[in-house]
Amino acid sequence: MMPKRHTPQHPTTSQMRNTAIKTRRLFIALLPDKKTVDKLAALQSTVNGRKSPSENLHLTLMFLGGQPPARITELREFLKSLTFRPFDLTIDRMGFFSRLKICWAGSTKTPPELTELHNTICSYLADDTSVVSELSRPFRPHITLARKSNPTETPIPAPFTWHITRLALMESIISTERGKSSTYKILYEKQAEKPDVKL
Repeated sequence: MMPKRHTPQHPTTSQMRNTAIKTRRLFIALLPDKKTVDKLAALQSTVNGRKSPSENLHLTLMFLGGQPPARITELREFLKSLTFRPFDLTIDRMGFFSRLKICWAGSTKTPPELTELHNTICSYLADDTSVVSELSRPFRPHITLARKSNPTETPIPAPFTWHITRLALMESIISTERGKSSTYKILYEKQAEKPDVKL
């Protein structure tokens, strides 16, 4: 009996997608304490649009985009080696990114410690071709309050201070449900060094 002729089976686009390395959507951010979250939530009540869940409030230092899972270990080790001292950021204004329709809270003056922290991360990533476009963007520190919002460019009636002590490597997990916010997962958190105690 003649053997059956073998017909090669070419993988479908879906199969090729499933066998490819699945990337993780990563970013490095500063995380607020509960007191600051509560004050940001109060600001959210004054704007419209799709509000950021309170657990998602953060200040992005660098968006890394889709990265292979193996990269997480390397980034975690980098953050472990990084040192920074606590510093204050005055939240005294709200603004609007018209192209993205994002309402945000921020400061009229960026503290040097925040600029230095951002520059340190940029230096580490300088040769990383996957984040070239992000490295070329001007640093505009902000906390997203709402998406699909309306223009807001106003000072905050009662400015407040965010005492920054938490730095984290985060993963953004996009929801499959239409209109639902992404889930942000902490992959590694770094605490600021405790200030020296003067005797």
